[in-house]
Amino acid sequence: MTPLPDSRAAHTDTSIYSIFMRYYLRFLIKFIGVGLNP
Repeated sequence: MTPLPDSRAAHTDTSIYSIFMRYYLRFLIKFIGVGLNP
């Protein structure tokens, strides 16, 4: 199930996008938590 190293290296944009989405979701969850619990 693990992707090949060459294919993973070719999809560097998707990895950067996944990291960005991870931080964005973390910020979104923290923002919602503050909104629900002022």
